[in-house]
Amino acid sequence: MTPTETPGAREERLFRIAEPHLRKLLHDSPRFGSVKLELILAEDDIARIIFAAEVSRKLAPHSGSRV
Repeated sequence: MTPTETPGAREERLFRIAEPHLRKLLHDSPRFGSVKLELILAEDDIARIIFAAEVSRKLAPHSGSRV
């Protein structure tokens, strides 16, 4: 945040950078599972964006399996 930038303006600026990545992640998201978006900040800017989508499936109990 610059000395003249308000917290609200900073939020808007950072969100404008992250929004296209979030939209793409949600567009391609699995029907069952999770999506993750991590923003790495450096010097008051987004330096790296890490995003992932994972598919999850509930498994039926297996007879004789160990927990």
